[in-house]
Formats: sequence, structure tokens, C-alpha cells
Amino acid sequence: MSEALLEVRGLSAQFDGPERPGQPVRAVEDVHLRIAPGETVGLVGESGCGKSTLAHCLLRLVPPPGRIVKGEILWKGRDLLGLSEKAIRRIRGKEIALIFQEASAALNPVLTVGQHVAEPLRVHQGMSRREALKESVELLRAVRIPDPALRARDYPHQMSGGMKQRVLIAMAIACSPDLLIADEPTSALDVTVQAQILELIGHLKERFRLAVLLISHDLGVVAQNADRVAVMYAGRIVEEAPVDSIFRDPKHPYTTGLLRSLPRRNEASGKTTLEGIPGAVPDLTDLPAGCAFAPRCRLEFDACREAVPPLGEVSPRHFAACYAYPEILSAIGEREHRAR
Repeated sequence: MSEALLEVRGLSAQFDGPERPGQPVRAVEDVHLRIAPGETVGLVGESGCGKSTLAHCLLRLVPPPGRIVKGEILWKGRDLLGLSEKAIRRIRGKEIALIFQEASAALNPVLTVGQHVAEPLRVHQGMSRREALKESVELLRAVRIPDPALRARDYPHQMSGGMKQRVLIAMAIACSPDLLIADEPTSALDVTVQAQILELIGHLKERFRLAVLLISHDLGVVAQNADRVAVMYAGRIVEEAPVDSIFRDPKHPYTTGLLRSLPRRNEASGKTTLEGIPGAVPDLTDLPAGCAFAPRCRLEFDACREAVPPLGEVSPRHFAACYAYPEILSAIGEREHRAR
């Protein structure tokens, strides 16, 4: 495996609120993740599982009352959590760029499209206003916006959802970052435009040699665009593997449930059926002592209620956090032995 561009070690983040003093929302819990240069890693899971919070953690953009409580975020070997705010600003947008989930909310209605794209060039590249606006036209052309010189003068409300998403992508690639974080980049778009945006991100990845963290709740999107997949549940990574392996032979019961919940057409009846995952996502302020998925799991047994299963290798390059595998179950005995 090649050297990591980004390596996350034991990262946890929580939100404190007045509603339940002393019971923080544990949005990200003990996450380990690595991304190699030029690799696309898909991060999947249900809404509210912590995917977007993890993305914001990577750039130290967790809004208050959220905060990172422990862990390391190693970027090219340097821990981002130890940097000053001034130092982290030099990395945001220049080395690591984020495509926000809602284009309409991310764009300032009083600035033109060209001004939006020019801003990172002025901040990080030191370009003059004139130079940056000229370069913004080329970037709009790179993301396939027609008549870019003309559209650069438009305001966000004059553009469609798909065009606004392209503007965000142009802003993200403006300074040729090494890592592009795409947080649900197609969630508000129709199917045709979704395909165009994903094809564009793939094209730009190859052209600019980007690594990509693709965050999505859509398994189909991840299957077609990722090299490796990490599955998140209740703030934790519960499975990680190459994309072919995880879709062909899922190891964690939650991943299996996600795949079974995809719409399937019954050839005999002609009807489309869905097989849901029983139960509900746990309250992140009151997670169970053991595996968070145990109350919904068909394989649940005593060990699952005793301690959180660690993420371990259960087959070559395939990791899962599940006591159904002897390799993971043995961790309980090892932990008790060390405690004695």
C-alpha cells in the first residue's frame, strides 16, 4: 500500500448542547482512515451517521458547539490538530478543498460567479483581482460551464442547481489541491445532472491527479466511482475494503443490510421491493456499551453487548468491526488480559 496522503487516527468529535448537559452527541467516534495520493475513497452510511462532521473535522471546520475531543489528522505526516489557525488557513482550499453539500447555501448571493472562483486564487496564489477574474473564466471552462466569460458575470440565483454545483467544483480545484472532499455533491440534483457531475469529478481527478474523499449515502454512486469504501455507522467506521470486495462480499451485518435495502425488481411479479434494516439508528447521546448496531443485528450475541468491537482485518485488505469474526472476538480476551 502506498504512503498515506491523509491519515486519521482515533479521531473523535462531539457536540455539546444545553438540552442534555453532560450527554454530548458523539458524532464521530474513534475513526481511523487513510487516503493515498490519487485514490478515491467512498464514505457511505445513513443520514446522521457522522459523514459530514468527519469531513468538517478534516479541515477543522466543526461549527460550535461541536469540537474535536481527541485523535490525530496527519496531512503529509503533519498533525493538523496541532497547527495554529493561521497555518490551517494556508491548507484549506489550497491543499485540501471541500465541495459543500448545498450549493445554494454555500454561494454568496451578492457576489458574481467569477468573484467566487477568483477568491481562492487571490487568497492562496496572491493574484491581483484582474488576474484572478481572468483565471476564473478558464476554471469555469474546465468544469464545462458554457459561455464561461459571460456566465462569470452572473449571480448564483441566475444559475441552475447543476451549474451552481459546477461553480463549487471550480472553486475547489482553483489552487490545484492534493485532496478533494466531495460531501454529497449530487444530493440535490436530478439523475441526469448527477451523472454529469460525477463524470466531471472523475475527469478532474485524472487531469489534476487528485485524491478524492467521496461522501454519499448512495451506494450506487460509490460503487461506480470509488477505489476503496469505508462504511460508517453511529459515528464509527464499521467496515473498510476495496470497492469490489465490499460489494461482492460484505463482512459487517450493517453493510449487508445496506446492500439488501437497495430496490430490487421481482421478475415473477414485476414489482420492485425493498428490504429495510429492522430497528432504528441509536441516540448518539446514549450509545450502548458494546456495538451500536447490536440492537438491530441478526447475529448479535453476548460479546456484542460487552464492548465496542475494534476494526480488524478479517480477510486480505478487508476490515470489519464485528464479533462474528474470531479475529475480532479474540480482542475481548486480549483486552481483559492486559487489564489484569
